[in-house]
Amino acid sequence: EPTEIWDVNFALQSQGATATAKSGNNPGEANDGNEGSRWWSATGTDEAPMTEEEEHNQWWQVNLGQRRIFNTIQILWEGAWGKSFDIQISDDGAAWTTVKQIRDQNIAGPFPYLQTIELDEKKIAQYVRFQGIERGTGYAYSFWEFRVLLPNVSVLTTIDLKAANTIAKVGGEGIVLTTTAKDQNSNPMS
Repeated sequence: EPTEIWDVNFALQSQGATATAKSGNNPGEANDGNEGSRWWSATGTDEAPMTEEEEHNQWWQVNLGQRRIFNTIQILWEGAWGKSFDIQISDDGAAWTTVKQIRDQNIAGPFPYLQTIELDEKKIAQYVRFQGIERGTGYAYSFWEFRVLLPNVSVLTTIDLKAANTIAKVGGEGIVLTTTAKDQNSNPMS
């Protein structure tokens, strides 16, 4: 089993990305760490027409190189966002399981727009796929970056109060209290 590695974009360290259609660019431009390069899906042209269903039914996927533990997907959308889509995972790149369905969302911007998708629980997989269902605009799906993460989320669980002394003298100085906050792993929090 893989170990948990926090705050690493596994898509950036991947074995590469593929997509249904390149539409003039490389799918790897959506997981290259460069927010100035992007992938976009295919749309029909006069020379190579596509049905509306074909234009909606586009996918982009990344091979993480090995099985990874993650629970968060981030999509940095260019203006052409997805109205409805699935996030899918696979161990072999052939058999896919849908782990999140986004339906009928509306993204008004401003763009670029960072969408953070939290999965219901931690997942383990080598491949992660964006499967388009319905485009949000008349253009293609288009994102600058697609990230696969396991954020190190700290939850405040303990607050300790300690007094420097236990007796205050009348007319004297007040008691100094020191506050310490800790997360679920007993790590200090500010």
